[in-house]
Amino acid sequence: MNNNKKIINIGLDVGLTTLGWVITDENLSIIERGVRTFDSVEDPKSFKLANVNRREKRSSRRMKERRITRKRDFVKYLLDSNLIDVEYSDKKVAFINNFFNKYIDTGFDLLKLRNEAVSGKQLSFNELLNVLYWYLSNRGFMYSLTNSDEDQKKAFDKLKKMGLLDSDKFPCRIQGEIKNLTGYYKGIENRAFSNEKYVQELKEIFKYQNQPEFSDSNFKKEFENKFLSLFTRQRPYEIGPGKTFTPNDPAKANVTKYGVFHYDEKLQKVVSGWSSIWEKPGITGEDYRGEPRAPKNSHEAEMFNVIQDLNNLKVYIEGKAEKLDNELKHLIIEKALSYELKNETSYKKGLTLTPHNIVSEIFDYYNLDTYIEEMKSNKLNASKFVNKNNEKEVNKFLARKIEGFRITDNKVPLFSDLNLFHDINKLLIQSNDISNLLTTADYFPWNIISENGEFKYKNETLRNISDVLFKAKSLENRQILLSQKLTNFSKSSIEAISKYGGQFSNTHSLGYNSLNEEAKILVDSPFNHMQWISAHENYRENNFDFETNGRRISTRWIKTLAASPTVKRSLYQTIGLLSAILKKYKYEDYLIDNIVVEMPRDKNSKLASEKLKDIQKNNKAQSDKVIEILRDHDISEAYLKNISATQLLKARLWVEQNYKDFYTGKDILAQDLFEEGKLDIDHALPISKSFTDSFKNKVLTTFEQNAAKSNKTPYQYLSEKGTYHEMLKMWKVWYEKNTDKLTFITINDNLDEESLGFIDRNLVDTRYIARVTLNALQYYFEKRKEIHGYRAKLKTTTGGMTSFLRKRIYEFSNPRNGGEVEKLKWPLDIPEFVEDSKTKRKVKNRVWYGNHSEDAYFSLYNALVDRRISTKIAEILSDAKHDNKMAKYQDERLTELISFNENIKDKSPYSVERMNYIVSELNKTFDNIKFSRMQYMPKNGEFANETLYQGRKTSDRTIDQIKYYPLNSEHDMFNKNKKDKNIFLNEESSQKVLMKIYDPKGFEQLKQIYINNLDKHDKNNPFMSPDLINQEQGKVISINTKYDENGITVKNQVVNGLNVIDQENKENFWVLRATENSKRLSYFDTLYWLGIMLFKNKKGLYRIIPMTALNTKFGKNITIENYEEFVKSEILDMQKQYFDIPHDSKPLFIFKRGQIVKLENDQNLYRISGHSFSQYKLELKPLHISSSPQKYFTINTSMLNARIYNIGFLGTIDFENPEFIIK
Repeated sequence: MNNNKKIINIGLDVGLTTLGWVITDENLSIIERGVRTFDSVEDPKSFKLANVNRREKRSSRRMKERRITRKRDFVKYLLDSNLIDVEYSDKKVAFINNFFNKYIDTGFDLLKLRNEAVSGKQLSFNELLNVLYWYLSNRGFMYSLTNSDEDQKKAFDKLKKMGLLDSDKFPCRIQGEIKNLTGYYKGIENRAFSNEKYVQELKEIFKYQNQPEFSDSNFKKEFENKFLSLFTRQRPYEIGPGKTFTPNDPAKANVTKYGVFHYDEKLQKVVSGWSSIWEKPGITGEDYRGEPRAPKNSHEAEMFNVIQDLNNLKVYIEGKAEKLDNELKHLIIEKALSYELKNETSYKKGLTLTPHNIVSEIFDYYNLDTYIEEMKSNKLNASKFVNKNNEKEVNKFLARKIEGFRITDNKVPLFSDLNLFHDINKLLIQSNDISNLLTTADYFPWNIISENGEFKYKNETLRNISDVLFKAKSLENRQILLSQKLTNFSKSSIEAISKYGGQFSNTHSLGYNSLNEEAKILVDSPFNHMQWISAHENYRENNFDFETNGRRISTRWIKTLAASPTVKRSLYQTIGLLSAILKKYKYEDYLIDNIVVEMPRDKNSKLASEKLKDIQKNNKAQSDKVIEILRDHDISEAYLKNISATQLLKARLWVEQNYKDFYTGKDILAQDLFEEGKLDIDHALPISKSFTDSFKNKVLTTFEQNAAKSNKTPYQYLSEKGTYHEMLKMWKVWYEKNTDKLTFITINDNLDEESLGFIDRNLVDTRYIARVTLNALQYYFEKRKEIHGYRAKLKTTTGGMTSFLRKRIYEFSNPRNGGEVEKLKWPLDIPEFVEDSKTKRKVKNRVWYGNHSEDAYFSLYNALVDRRISTKIAEILSDAKHDNKMAKYQDERLTELISFNENIKDKSPYSVERMNYIVSELNKTFDNIKFSRMQYMPKNGEFANETLYQGRKTSDRTIDQIKYYPLNSEHDMFNKNKKDKNIFLNEESSQKVLMKIYDPKGFEQLKQIYINNLDKHDKNNPFMSPDLINQEQGKVISINTKYDENGITVKNQVVNGLNVIDQENKENFWVLRATENSKRLSYFDTLYWLGIMLFKNKKGLYRIIPMTALNTKFGKNITIENYEEFVKSEILDMQKQYFDIPHDSKPLFIFKRGQIVKLENDQNLYRISGHSFSQYKLELKPLHISSSPQKYFTINTSMLNARIYNIGFLGTIDFENPEFIIK
């Protein structure tokens, strides 16, 4: 080692959105430290990936566009057939509106008309048009239920509970019964009707329609066929979006990367390049070797997952942890693939791969009777334990002797199984196609063959089935493709397989080749997937590039990594930071001695598993207690003997809730627990938002309450009803001994990660990031050693050790304990520790990002001190975490360990002297912590908030904003006691009601009804009278009469509410119009900005204009030099005129989201996060705090002399060369 080079150490604290780092010399004296922050790829509210949200909205837009096109085509056919007389327009929406305004009567009871029509009534032609128009928006689902979404399955369950799931009834009949039961029928239940059922209903309706317009029977047949073709028209799923031509202009075409169409340069036109989107490269994503990913539930994926789970297991033999023998793995897989045929209709699967069965197999294989004496000494019942079918005793063995099972959030062990193989065989048995049964030997992983670089099973039947189920979504297409690939299978088998469920809409992280090659290798090795690819030379050579100058680490390998986008972003930032350090601390001058990464704890320790078994034991005791309570409530032994798991769970919740409904507080009878469809187990916090299926998120309520609550939180649902605080008092009594559940279910609208307890979820990803980072560094320094002759030592430490060191410093700095250690410096307004709302214990405050650089230093310190001591401390902390008895002795054991080391020659690394050294190093660098943040400009994003406003044009420059108010609301405009604001009692207020402007006669009629009911009850709003309201639908029963030129009634309809002018003369060049006709328009008011242009007006004052979809065509790398290519000059000119900015002015600067701002006389750095353009202010958020209130700074005052910077990974600020100065 060259003695002229300075030795440095690097500490890292890796997180999903933060990266703490520290660099020290060989004596652990800090050279510099900092924190890198970046946004998660997930949406902070929904926890969905941003691309998932975009995909869902894109899908909604396509569905809406196709619905409009269907209606346009129908209206065009009516017009071409001389059945209607409306003005044609090339604009689809305008054309449809012309038809709607003339022929569609919203006063018709369409459900009644449909029921009458299927019963044989001939409708009038106008009634028929209204009914058919309704069908074009309500076509039912096109695909099989097995591939339906959750809402569709809920719809089926709801109908089943209502007793209405009758396949022989027309949808209109079932909807009529729903309306009779509930008062409405336009709910989620409609998701249960297929397109096929609606077609049957339509054909029945057409039977009885012989209007004069259909006097020609041939034309009637043509009309029916035309409508049914429109109604069932469907683009094959595998084609994707886009088209090769448009009906009106063949020269125009629609090419999108999501479909099969592309522009052919030779043919000079758009063509279909692939037979399906699945043949298009990259459509399903690629694995680390560039291969398209395989279906998630394919046999190859299931087999790979089973081998993964087996290779993760460790069994303790004579106190030593060992991986499972290869022979045992072969044996388990053979049993899992085996089956028994007693006769031609009976199929019995071999071994079901549950954790319990896996433990039993391990027990038998290793002949673990030798542990009987050990268990006797631990007071375990050996005779019961020998019986492998005794789940309770085997689970105790699992906790003590086997590690490595995956576990759920509820701490339940998991294991993968082989389902597809057996499910297909069962379908073949049911179809009497026994000659085609799959042969076990064909699907052993060790029999995989390699041909021309492809790894596959000898029999490819299951792969063919997987491909078809994955790529084709309609039953018809599935049957066609399966018939082509499975030529020996019977027709009934093809039909049965085409309906097979499974999650074939998702993909595995690996492709077929990768799955099969690794399965063949891993089944005879102890490695799991990540261990294997880290050691596999081809993978490493292809993915971990090495730059010969040693100044950076390539990130190319991250792109193909089998990991979530959130994890990948964190890895890009981590490797980018390390490359920045290597670039700054050059090899010529520095030697990196140690790199330490904090490794989050693993969950599957033995003590954690033992804790799980204690929980299960407690659950059993509670269940026994509930059974006794049911007996006391006269539930018969026959019911109790056959009680199902669901009924028992309902009973547990019933007892917990003091025998009452969770949302109403009304009594629930014990007998109701056993009545099908009466009571529901509800997720208090919707599982789509909370991702929590545990007992603490489950409550008992009636079917009706669950349906009404829908996807809301208890806070949202009951606040709307005005009963939240009343029920909260009840809940506090019910959950007096279960405060965790009370805290969880009373979370309000702020469903953030901390409140939902997602720390464990993040730990999984963080642990993965740390491991992959270490793999990359290991390979990098191995290569560096080949060139430079040395490599850095890579070390890890645990989060528990970091927390221990922080708390020890905190305790020793407390004046009550003598204050022997100096206090750590923290921002004045932020405490270092806060109280956890659940445990009431002191926990680290995560608001200040600087804590991550402290943790990086603590990790580095812990890793470089006496490892024997730190390892022993980590063991004590782990014992205390998973064992309440050990927790009592934690402080005593730690004190004994540390005191012993302080008395020996080598001073303890955790002595007061060393604590003071650590604190002094952190405090002296407190004012120089380098904060930096990733600046990310999305390539495609939302252009506006989803809220759509109504308006009407009042001039070329202005619009009025329109708001809708239900008639039965408590707004002042309907309040009989607020006469100055009341629209029926004050003439001036009524002038803002659009109905008064456009339909004065109808308004007068409504006003008369209001006055006639003014004093009939004590409600402030007469329209809230039970006589005027349909309580179920919330509709005011009132007539809005429209008239022709002679004053004759032409249309009647129900009035639910009124549109009122809310804001007058709003400047229309700050809003984005969505739709517009002669009287009305809709628009987006809150627009997302791409940049903020800074100008000076004619008086020399700064003004800002946001770059939005209103005035800018979104594009990459918009600069002052090229901005004119992107702006829409007409709108921008109007905005300039509004601010008195010269017409030909160019922006002085374009602010970008996330740019760093340094204010004068302020040591903190800020990032640009928003604006208030009308007040000439920028919203700035501090870089060092994770959450802070909105703070706006006026450009002309508080931001004068502010400097704009672009800051790198290490937070370096070049004060001499800012990007811009606001002078």
